[in-house]
Amino acid sequence: MTSFINDGGAQVNAVYIHDLYLRPNVAYDEALNFDGNSASDGTIENVRIHTVNFQTGMKVNGLGWQIKDCYIEADDTAINIHANATEIDISGLYTGRVNWDNYAVIINGDRNILRGSVITRGLHVVGDENLITDNLFSMYDLDTGAGSKDAITLSGDRNFVIGNKVEKGGGTGAVLDGVSVLSGATDNIVAWNDLRDTTTAIDDAGTGTIVWDADALTGSLIRVERITTAQTISNDTGTTLIVNSIIREDDPTGRLSMNTSTGVLTINESGWYSVSGGVLWEGSAVGRRIMSLKGSTRGDIAAQEVDEMDGTSTFRMSASGIAWLVATEQVVVNVYQNSGGDLDAEINVLSYLSVAFMTGFL
Repeated sequence: MTSFINDGGAQVNAVYIHDLYLRPNVAYDEALNFDGNSASDGTIENVRIHTVNFQTGMKVNGLGWQIKDCYIEADDTAINIHANATEIDISGLYTGRVNWDNYAVIINGDRNILRGSVITRGLHVVGDENLITDNLFSMYDLDTGAGSKDAITLSGDRNFVIGNKVEKGGGTGAVLDGVSVLSGATDNIVAWNDLRDTTTAIDDAGTGTIVWDADALTGSLIRVERITTAQTISNDTGTTLIVNSIIREDDPTGRLSMNTSTGVLTINESGWYSVSGGVLWEGSAVGRRIMSLKGSTRGDIAAQEVDEMDGTSTFRMSASGIAWLVATEQVVVNVYQNSGGDLDAEINVLSYLSVAFMTGFL
């Protein structure tokens, strides 16, 4: 078998192939083969390769190629960026039917880009310092055998996998790993990817992998107030203010769990959080007032203390802080008074707890 269109093993520079439709009725190794001696700066645009009679849709070597807005299906691999290829820019690619035994796209070379594309049967990055960004890995027609597959596999070094989405497109099989970092791969960065539609989001057997969570782009916020009845705070006793009504909660990823019976908010995901709270005291001219935002592991996040009251008027206290809070941390508004008798924490929008997620790092 041979290539349908090839460079004959020679150096072919600045070639422009566009608006081409290939669908032969006999078998070929490749539809397009530019695997010669350092072919460079070519453009392949708006090419449709539509048949399983090609083992590989495109094989490209050399430097500086642009592959844009192509549809490719093949028996084995849609595009193979060969071992010595560098700075190949692939955008707007859509891969159709590809045999499950192989990846739709293989990147063997270094410093290449795959962006803005729809990849239907997986990607294998063998080379180094490649950028994989803003792609949809739509793993369709999965079966329970060979069809259960990883979406992105990294075996090279210092690659960037950023801002991609993996989805299961049907069938009875599974997308096993969203990103699989193989043993021997080093210093890869996997950041801001949506990998929720997978069995395992990231299977990291590499060394030095940096992982940023896609959900860190999604905010979480809750505000809880004391609005039913005043809460009696005993003299000389630190007490959790029971904020008992959720006023607003925007938490699509479930970072926060609020118990309105106890006033305890539990953190479900480690990260940086902005925490604020307050209390409106019943009026009294006697004693000290303390209000603090506390974490069960971290301790004080922020606090306010006042020694001199102004008589019979109600008295407001508030505090806020930014803190790294670990998963399972419990956050409360803790209040204290030593007026010599019971005092009420009044029902008011000023008796509250508010927590907002800022960012996380895995």
